[in-house]
Amino acid sequence: MTETMATSSTATWNFRLSKETTRYLINLLKPYIVVDSRLSSIDIQTKVLVALNFFATGSYQTSVGHLDCTHIAIVSPSKNLDLVENRYPEYMYVNRKSYHSINVHLVCDSNLKVLNVNALFPGSTNDVHIWNNSNVSNMLEELHTHDYSDYFLLGDSGYPLRPWLLTPIAQPTTAAEENYNKNQMHVRSVIERCNRVLKMRFR
Repeated sequence: MTETMATSSTATWNFRLSKETTRYLINLLKPYIVVDSRLSSIDIQTKVLVALNFFATGSYQTSVGHLDCTHIAIVSPSKNLDLVENRYPEYMYVNRKSYHSINVHLVCDSNLKVLNVNALFPGSTNDVHIWNNSNVSNMLEELHTHDYSDYFLLGDSGYPLRPWLLTPIAQPTTAAEENYNKNQMHVRSVIERCNRVLKMRFR
């Protein structure tokens, strides 16, 4: 049984375009982009990719690990929260897109069956922090220690590679590695579909 962690495809989700479409766009724009003769000049490909990344994410900074927990929008909490009842102040719920949310970590299987939900963290919380504080990692490590090793979670490059957690190869150099990345990304896209189904069902 293959299980999929909430993640996103680096190429598609960083730039919202496939590799083929991105290459086509770069070639289409080449006649219109002036190339500087200075040694420190930026090549056309980099300029286009930086622009696409900004259009896709709304930020010039690179998102850490391309993680993809899903943000559930909430009404702005009171700024006078009782921190005994709720340990996070109001501003902690403002995510990088400047609206209030809870950053929800989901794990689902290949049939969109939700296996784990972590909805304990406010919108500004980094996805890696949520994973590091999840009981899923410890549970899987424990299972593998006892030889239950016929299943895997799939995660993006922000997650640590483990015997039970398969992540993309950062710089594939062989056809086999390229093929692995392609298939890993394809299967991993299930969690994106799961997120969409849930959000459509519970608008």
